[in-house]
Amino acid sequence: MKFNTDPEWLKRMADLEDGCDVSVGGSMFEPIKAHYVSASCGGEHCSICKQDATHKISEEITSDDPNPYRHPFSAYLCCRCFRLVMGPATKCGE
Repeated sequence: MKFNTDPEWLKRMADLEDGCDVSVGGSMFEPIKAHYVSASCGGEHCSICKQDATHKISEEITSDDPNPYRHPFSAYLCCRCFRLVMGPATKCGE
């Protein structure tokens, strides 16, 4: 995996608060309520920043995949990194 090393981007990401619980909102900075976290996340850590995981994402295997019966790649993420991967419009917590 290649990580973004642009200093401006890294500073913006560092300025975001860590974790979520009740503090990550509908935009990158608005507070909203806590959300459901699956028991499957219990004891798992974010694949990016190593905080406690609150989301599990998975690759979708398309019908034209050369090996359509393989297990999809999956990863655990914290709320902040989930929103970094999915985009700022992601409604984490709703």
